[in-house]
Amino acid sequence: MKEAVRTCLLSTRWKDLFTSISNIELDGVLRKRALRNRFMEFVDGFLSLRKDISVDRFRLCYGPGIDHRKINEWIQYAVRHGVRELDLIFQSGTFETRHFTDLEFGVFTCKTVLTLRLFNVPSLVLTIPTHCCLPNLKGLHLTFLKFSDDESIRRLISSCNSLEELLVQSCELSNLNKLSVCHPTFKRLTISGGYIAPI
Repeated sequence: MKEAVRTCLLSTRWKDLFTSISNIELDGVLRKRALRNRFMEFVDGFLSLRKDISVDRFRLCYGPGIDHRKINEWIQYAVRHGVRELDLIFQSGTFETRHFTDLEFGVFTCKTVLTLRLFNVPSLVLTIPTHCCLPNLKGLHLTFLKFSDDESIRRLISSCNSLEELLVQSCELSNLNKLSVCHPTFKRLTISGGYIAPI
């Protein structure tokens, strides 16, 4: 009986700890469909049980076979819970192009995010919405991204009024002749890799 009580108490404490985590890292790059389905069920269950506290860091890595609607829901969850550091890693083939460009994550209007890292492969195209506004973003890292047009990256950078650091690594900027960063807070610019454009 004592062992049962002890186990119950331990289980309760573990559940309290588990659902109070403020740093969330999810890796959904799985080859087997059964594992992908279980992963989606697990994430849904975890987020539904999690206490209503803010998210300090949310890192999501996902590949083909993960329902794009689920991805949307999880990212919106992080945004609703005041995420401060957001890492999104898109693996090749995650979406059909139309799914990828049409998704409205809420990422580009998030008022709480301080650091945003977007990592992709050039086979997918990123479209920045016209209503993009990231007033408190300080760090922006763009790696292996292909933008739908030149205006998208300009729109993204100009929407970050508190930007201090910008990293552009191996992005496809084929028609971009000029990239301006005109923020009084700006401190550091890093451009590296096989980007395609004179900067």
